[in-house]
Amino acid sequence: MNTTIRFKNLSCTIHFDQYSMPPCPTKIWLHDAQTGEPIATATVYLLGLQLEPDEVVIKNCSENEGVLQALIDAGVVHPPHRHAHTVFIQADICRLRGTHAGERMMSIL
Repeated sequence: MNTTIRFKNLSCTIHFDQYSMPPCPTKIWLHDAQTGEPIATATVYLLGLQLEPDEVVIKNCSENEGVLQALIDAGVVHPPHRHAHTVFIQADICRLRGTHAGERMMSIL
């Protein structure tokens, strides 16, 4: 069963996947809960960034502004414990909460 969160005044389901580039970190997608239409990719892949298996890199700016708080409020991720800076953005690094870390693993098997 997918978790539903509120983002940009839409009810969205959360889907987990992996980026195809090694070390294949977790990707979080948001889809419209009614139509299934993709709404946002909450995460970003940053080449060379070392992550633990339960860590995700959240893009919380531009079109994704507010996604971090929505994921925290829904109990999907813990608040950021570190940050990554690029030329274009500052990304927040968070740990997946327990059940969502397991859900992430089940969705990519």
